[in-house]
Amino acid sequence: MYSLIISTIGSPFINDTLRTMEKFPPKEVIVVVDVLGRSVSNLESVYPLAKMEADLAASPVKPRVVYYHPTPSAWAVMNGCYNLGAKHATRDYYLFTHDDVLFNPDFDYPSAISKVLRNVEADGRQVMGKNIKGICIPEYEILNQVVVPMYGSGPGSRSGSGKDWCLCQVYSPVSHIIHKSVLEELGGFDEDFGIWYDGQMQIESFQRDWWYIHLPTPLLTHESVKTYRINNWGNNWSVNPKWGEFPTNFARKYPGITWERNCSLLDGIPITEERFGL
Repeated sequence: MYSLIISTIGSPFINDTLRTMEKFPPKEVIVVVDVLGRSVSNLESVYPLAKMEADLAASPVKPRVVYYHPTPSAWAVMNGCYNLGAKHATRDYYLFTHDDVLFNPDFDYPSAISKVLRNVEADGRQVMGKNIKGICIPEYEILNQVVVPMYGSGPGSRSGSGKDWCLCQVYSPVSHIIHKSVLEELGGFDEDFGIWYDGQMQIESFQRDWWYIHLPTPLLTHESVKTYRINNWGNNWSVNPKWGEFPTNFARKYPGITWERNCSLLDGIPITEERFGL
């Protein structure tokens, strides 16, 4: 029921992401390579394009690879990668994630996700009186070999209910599964101001009263990715040089909205219907 769309600059970490889904591969996987990101990161000397293409072609997951050529002025290039990936997708739902994410290799995400989406569709995308636009999967970090929630990651982080199935509205960081009509309504994710797609989805969902099913089996982020990027590709991976533009561009698109007031973590609403659980 869904297409998995992965954004990447073509780093070797994409292979780790794909390996974690070999046991339970999605029906359609699209890898979108940010060509400009490869160039500015000097990746060709670290992981040549030919090697990347050979590795992806050999993956049992059998991803389809497309290339995105962003404009040099684009800030949120990941957003453009997802827009392009959606144009190549053939399914009604899109799961957006990126190349520093690891799936739980022993959890059957495709079956669990498809089950939830079928029930959502059967209910006219209305669950417990809420307008459901898809699923949210929290992203956790591995720190010193211990799995911990990232800041604000997942409903119930403050109440300790993060492992429960629930309805949620806004939180980050997250991998979203949304119906294609959501992206059409938004006109695509915005590349031209300083916020990633999940942040944009948070704000839009809050303003439009969109809700999601919270999947309590998180994705993990590579413990070594940030360190590796900083050491090999420069500090631009730890502090974006255009981050200072964030407040101005954010305020221009969303006047009157402040992140601290309106986009902080909201506790989830527990789901009482067993058919939405595992």
